[in-house]
Amino acid sequence: MKRYRSRLETVARVRAIEERTALAVVARCQQERIAADAAVGVARARFAEACTPAPSPAPVADVVMHRLVATWRGDGVREAGERLAAADRALHDARAAHHLARRRLRILERLDERRREEHRLELERLERIEADQLVADRWGRGEAG
Repeated sequence: MKRYRSRLETVARVRAIEERTALAVVARCQQERIAADAAVGVARARFAEACTPAPSPAPVADVVMHRLVATWRGDGVREAGERLAAADRALHDARAAHHLARRRLRILERLDERRREEHRLELERLERIEADQLVADRWGRGEAG
């Protein structure tokens, strides 16, 4: 009997590539989430810095400018928070895709293990038949011990 070769070997290789690719996407999304989280921290610090009270006796233009800067930096905090939320969603989706790719690969691996075991059992069965025939041939010729 021939050496075992899986009929799904090519599919398994493709699934393994898909799983590695999905894992790389998860890693990239994690890095983007870390960067977005750091950006939120920076934006909050800049906003806190802008929220200090304006100097007391100051011209109206300075007070208005101080308020505008605080508003812009507050918008920066909101935008950074939105980017963080988007990064969280992307990371969640990437993890789900990786989980699915890993599951699909594991299914093929289990199927391959079953087929290997079936092949091994078939080889053992054929060897037993061959040994039995050899013994029967020797017995028929009177060569048995």
